[in-house]
Amino acid sequence: MKPERWEARARLALAARGVGKEFADARMEEVARHCAESGQRPEEAFGTAEEFAATVEPEEAPEHRGDDRSSSALMLYGVLAVLGGAWAWISEGLMLPATMAGLAGTALLVCMIYGVLLFLSLSKEGKPRRAPWILGAVVLLVPLAAVAFELLPRKELFPLPAPLLIAFGIALLAWGTSRTGGTRSKHSGQDTEAWLRDLAGLLEGRHDLTRERAGELAAEAAAHLTESGRTPEEEFGPVEEYAARLAEHEAPRPPWWRDARILRAARPLGWGVLAALNVIDGGPWWLSGVISLGLCADIWILASARLNHRGQTAR
Repeated sequence: MKPERWEARARLALAARGVGKEFADARMEEVARHCAESGQRPEEAFGTAEEFAATVEPEEAPEHRGDDRSSSALMLYGVLAVLGGAWAWISEGLMLPATMAGLAGTALLVCMIYGVLLFLSLSKEGKPRRAPWILGAVVLLVPLAAVAFELLPRKELFPLPAPLLIAFGIALLAWGTSRTGGTRSKHSGQDTEAWLRDLAGLLEGRHDLTRERAGELAAEAAAHLTESGRTPEEEFGPVEEYAARLAEHEAPRPPWWRDARILRAARPLGWGVLAALNVIDGGPWWLSGVISLGLCADIWILASARLNHRGQTAR
């Protein structure tokens, strides 16, 4: 086999195992250097491309896919800053008092929001084992934020113009929007290695296959693409649709933290936490009303689902 063909197969095999491009480039440079010094062919020194890829653990080269998540966080922070600045301007006036309680509590809420986005993004990144830890950290940040808002000093540190907060939010929105466009262009089209990494991540993170089985299916797809010479989109279609088709023939067991019953029960708890934070911080009455409506709607949905389930069981 020609060295170029061996390298192409090795790169596809590494991508199927979730190894990022930068780390794969470094490993290929090591292979090229070893072959140049020893005079051996790649398959003589390292075996087949698949055997070589099997010696590399994905944990050694985590793939950074924070672009979508960071863009979503920036846009969400921007919306909150604009709405919060506008409301504070109306209720407090042009100059807002920046206090230790407000700054520390806001910083903890920012961390909590990013933790929620990180938790939601794990379904595509193929790292479901991290989810319980992230969820635990988010739950811990909620009372910490409440304590910061309530117990830390409220003495004014410096004045903060409300229009400046609104302008900051608009800047975050623009920045997040521009990053989203760049991310789409980077991952669109014919990036075979990224497509295979997304396939493995979707199978494990969203469809609850084991890491080993997800790697096997992605490796099979990589071998098929090597033989056909076509792009993944031409051969299999969009990666999310292909992952769903593959998962139909498997029998995965979702982790406890993604059990639908637990998620349904957690929603009213989340509404209750928001209501408590709003009351503790002396928030506006209309926000308490919106939270109460959300809580009532969730309870009604849960009760209806339970009654329907009992009716179907009785029949």
